[in-house]
Amino acid sequence: MKTFGAVAGAAFALGLGFAGEAWAGPGTVVIPTAPELGLSVRLGGQVRMIPTLESNWDLGLSERTPIRGMGSHVNEAGIVGRDYVRTEDRLYFNVSKGDDWDFFMALEFDSVLTQRRTDRISNQEKGLFDDFGVERLQASVKLPWISSRLHAGWDTAPSADMDGGGLLYVDDDPGLWLTGKAGPLAWKAAYVLKNESQFVYADRTTSVSGPCPPVINVPPGGGSVPTGCAQLLPIGDFDANFGERRVGVARLDFTPVEGLTLSGLYAVNHARVRGQPPATGINALTSVTHYPGLLITGNLGGFKPILEVAGSLGSVRYPGTAANIPDYLGKPINGRTFRVQSFAAFADLAYDASAAVGFKFEPHVGAYYLKGDGNPGDDILGGYTPVVGMPRFTQRFSGEGMIVADGNIAYGSPLYSAFPELWGNQSNLMSNGGGLFSNSRSDSPGLTMIGGGVDTEPLKGTLRFRTNAYALIYNERFLVGALSEPNNASSVGLTARDFGIKRLVDEHLFGVEWDNELTYMFNSAVSARLQFSFLFTGAAAEQIAGALSDRGSGEPVEVAGVSFERAQRSEADSMRRIAVELLWNF
Repeated sequence: MKTFGAVAGAAFALGLGFAGEAWAGPGTVVIPTAPELGLSVRLGGQVRMIPTLESNWDLGLSERTPIRGMGSHVNEAGIVGRDYVRTEDRLYFNVSKGDDWDFFMALEFDSVLTQRRTDRISNQEKGLFDDFGVERLQASVKLPWISSRLHAGWDTAPSADMDGGGLLYVDDDPGLWLTGKAGPLAWKAAYVLKNESQFVYADRTTSVSGPCPPVINVPPGGGSVPTGCAQLLPIGDFDANFGERRVGVARLDFTPVEGLTLSGLYAVNHARVRGQPPATGINALTSVTHYPGLLITGNLGGFKPILEVAGSLGSVRYPGTAANIPDYLGKPINGRTFRVQSFAAFADLAYDASAAVGFKFEPHVGAYYLKGDGNPGDDILGGYTPVVGMPRFTQRFSGEGMIVADGNIAYGSPLYSAFPELWGNQSNLMSNGGGLFSNSRSDSPGLTMIGGGVDTEPLKGTLRFRTNAYALIYNERFLVGALSEPNNASSVGLTARDFGIKRLVDEHLFGVEWDNELTYMFNSAVSARLQFSFLFTGAAAEQIAGALSDRGSGEPVEVAGVSFERAQRSEADSMRRIAVELLWNF
């Protein structure tokens, strides 16, 4: 779903450029039209096949314990694991009239290859997402009197900081946005509709009593509506339900000299649901969180710095929680107001050494710091969680091979985020409605991620190699519940994490990840990319493995006045991902 590069770059250029044609998306096939119409039409397409081998997403627990379900994870092809072939195929349509107005649509089929998903019978067995749905849609019109363009649709263009560290908001949600440019200034404002409560999912409700068919198309993070007939909601539960989520984005760029841009950033996350609508029971919340930020990007004398800082300020209440549901310290959650208060930073420096070595050669070093929650007893949710964080699609540490950014349950990350947003120290319910699936936790342990890499193209237009290595360090200790029932892991990140005995994880190093991509370009349209990534686990991963498999060290540790047993360090296998991406894109 998210082959961001070409589409996002073109969309950003559309928003800030006003000369010539306005093109929102890719496509190289030009269709002639009558000159008097003044229209330009382009078509394009993509075939993307990715044979993939993965191992030990569950730290190897399925080989040594009865625990099952953690070896699989969600991506936009569905729920996958171990070995599979993903296909992501697209048709592109572009129409524009000069820079007066334009239209772009991308139809996409994203699935794992199997006979029941192809050969015209795919409706017999649904995957997680629709067949050849409208993956991207953008229409824009020039507003010359304010040097701006008005856009409507769904694309990555409303993102706040895709060219930074992705600490505020990066996604392709539907909405309306305005972009513009005048002299050294450029601006963006967006209204994004993340979740809608006044819409009924036909395959998630029932209006009759008695037996009902199983849910077969539940979005990830489905909250109180996981797969299963018993979990279907009466259609009346959607009436007058205001469990929705809205996001506002604003950005102002100032470029005082060529090669240096200062950007003021702001996002607001207005959430009344944890997971997916409708908001009922433990999934009902009321939260408004503000995210101010500052981004500096540059290209000065070959040096390419990126510096981003961001904060989160707000509050959250959980009005639907039963009075007897406590946090990890035994205190009732209902009736309390929690403050959201945290910050994060990203810094990276790349240097273009191409002139010195005779071909593209660009090393970089960088680091993330996300503050964690250090005190579960103070009613402050101090773990930084972005509105939606997607480091996998930012400039420096990005890549499809990022193991921790591919929905890694053991590490605690949702899809596309390299941040441990699904672990915490107070309760699994402690979310401000942030994150990709609106269920990321604000009592998270935070992260320090330090590393670097190289992007090189020794044979221009033919051979490219990218590599990144980085350490993943939790900033604060947190609590992990034992998976006493073998299949509980399948819904880790929702309620299952609050089952079982809680044990303390107080080691900090989860591991060191090493990602590599070797690309051979047959021509401008066809390429083959070998992806090979490894995550070498550390002491914190060993403690998580011990806690999940119900193993304690026998050592008591006091946390906010309550005694918890320290998790025993147990065997935690290193993770691997090897894939070959075959791409036709024109």
